[in-house]
Amino acid sequence: MFVENLRCAYRNLRASPGFTLTAILSVGIAIGGTVCMFTLVKSILLKPLAYREPDKLVLITHTRADLPSYLPTFGTAAIAFLRWRNEIRSFESLAVMRGASVNLTGSGTPQTLGAARISAEFFDTLGVKPQLGRWFRREEEKRGMPGVAIISAEFWRRRFSSASDIVGKKIILDGAPHEIIAVAPPDLRFFRGRQLHVETALPERTDIFLPVRFTVSEEQGLPYPNYLAIGRLKAGVTPGEARAELDALLPTIQFNPPIDWGIRFWTVIQPLQTALVAGTSKALWLLLSAVGFVLLIACINVANLSLMRTARRTRELAIRVALGATRRDLLGYSFAESLVLALTVTVAGVAIAVWIIDGVVAHAPAQLPRLDETSIDRGVFSLPRRCAPSPPFCSACCLRGALLR
Repeated sequence: MFVENLRCAYRNLRASPGFTLTAILSVGIAIGGTVCMFTLVKSILLKPLAYREPDKLVLITHTRADLPSYLPTFGTAAIAFLRWRNEIRSFESLAVMRGASVNLTGSGTPQTLGAARISAEFFDTLGVKPQLGRWFRREEEKRGMPGVAIISAEFWRRRFSSASDIVGKKIILDGAPHEIIAVAPPDLRFFRGRQLHVETALPERTDIFLPVRFTVSEEQGLPYPNYLAIGRLKAGVTPGEARAELDALLPTIQFNPPIDWGIRFWTVIQPLQTALVAGTSKALWLLLSAVGFVLLIACINVANLSLMRTARRTRELAIRVALGATRRDLLGYSFAESLVLALTVTVAGVAIAVWIIDGVVAHAPAQLPRLDETSIDRGVFSLPRRCAPSPPFCSACCLRGALLR
């Protein structure tokens, strides 16, 4: 009987192409937009960073009392990092990075590559392991040491065809030989551009990692904030406690030329994920709210169309009753028609969502973080493991489960 109701519902929907296409397109587009925004919000804002214990990672920047709050903070001077690395006790480890570019010559076509100069503890601070080889050692930061380099997994595949014997080979960067000591893991999500909303910029794509080698003037106290500093907090240490320790040390650093401490400087410590998405979180939440209202309006419109369609079919329903159909039969037929329409709309919504997400990933501005981690989220289409038993709370429960799944 149920299968027969489905067949009858399918035939009736085909006989009403105007209503059927309107329902599929309006609700399907609304579902597609909502699923797309769910996926973006979860992937960009809620999904933890792909590092070990990402909640302990923080970005360390500075600001001044005379700067407006909407301006980006500025980075860290080399002399401050050198003092922190030896004296600060609130962090398991500290590291700095700075964007650069290098010219690759020698075998193959010469290229200009995006590069990052990083301190020896950088990848250990993030908590990632090399795919091949080893990370930098602190002695390799010293000026005059032989050139060493770490390459990204994508550059390894593109330039060296993923050769397994790449570690130990030498490449020519800016006219000097550099030994490749490691290949970064393929799932490394490295920062790019001004994603961290600091004046110090990184390349849009980083192919080469080089050890940071401070100049003589930087070691002697040059106050230029050329570096981005990240840290991993020790267990039990709060960002406020770490900031207090850094602020207490800041006036004791001997900058050259000296800094006018009449202007109030202070340290800003943010969770790394918060700093990464700070420029996009409000916009994404607003867009999610907007598409949610669009979905609600589409559902209300289709419900009104269904009521009008049912009102026009009173004669058909009366004939069914005259032929012996019970109230249960009428409800079963109505349910079957709604089920066929809902399944069709869901399939259309999923297809539209995939198309929209592909377009967003392909054409979104480079400043939007974590786009390479964005993909269609199956959790949006499934219920959470535990639903609230009371119907008034069901929608909120399912929304929470879809976001946090």
